[in-house]
Order: sequence, then structure tokens, then C-alpha cells
Amino acid sequence: MKFSPKQHAEILYELLEGKTDSEKKIVIKKLVLFLAKNKDLSLWKQIAEEFEKYYYQQKGIERVEITTADGNFQLPTSNFQKTFKKSAEIVAQKDSSLIGGIRIKIGDRMINNTIRSRLEKLKEALS
Repeated sequence: MKFSPKQHAEILYELLEGKTDSEKKIVIKKLVLFLAKNKDLSLWKQIAEEFEKYYYQQKGIERVEITTADGNFQLPTSNFQKTFKKSAEIVAQKDSSLIGGIRIKIGDRMINNTIRSRLEKLKEALS
């Protein structure tokens, strides 16, 4: 029986919950061996992504990714906590391909206020 990356991630989360660091290493090692045995090691990245989503969901934390051209962005976490009524983990990222502006990803939602996206919208409007 094959498991989806999401199923692997949820099972992994439950198995890791409440374990010591040494116990967690054993669980992860067993998962890797299981994936290798079933020729599913290529799923590892997807499992990790699903695990992260599930982890934040279970902990009631909203992950907020803020991307700017220089990676420098400071905003008090309390502003997001007031908005979303839950804890927030804010991750600032750098994307040197951006000319300017900001891109904010909150869960599955994206706010793209970069200069590139504004120029593309202007181009579409003029066509």
C-alpha cells in the first residue's frame, strides 16, 4: 500500500510528538529506510513540505513569508497575531530578482505587490 506525502507527514508528526531528540532520530531513520525500501525516497521533499504545513496547523501557528529584494523586513509579530488571532512565524526572504516591492505569502494566500507584478498588470491593461 502506497502512502501519499501528506499521509507520511501526518504519521511522522504523530510519531515524533512527545519524543526526545534521540527517539526522533530513530523515527526519522526508520522512515528513510521505509521510503528507500519502497523506492519512495524521491517523495522526501514533498513529505517535508507537508510535514511543515501540518506542524504549523497543529500548533496553531500562521506561517508568513515576506520576500523583498534585499531580504530586510521587520514587522512585529504582534501585528499578525492581532490580525489572525493566532501565533505567527514571520520568515523574511531575499529574492534578488525583484526590482522592488514586496511579496507576502500567508498560508496558501499570496499578496504580490512587487514592481514586476505591477508592471505586468500595467502591460495587460494596455494590451
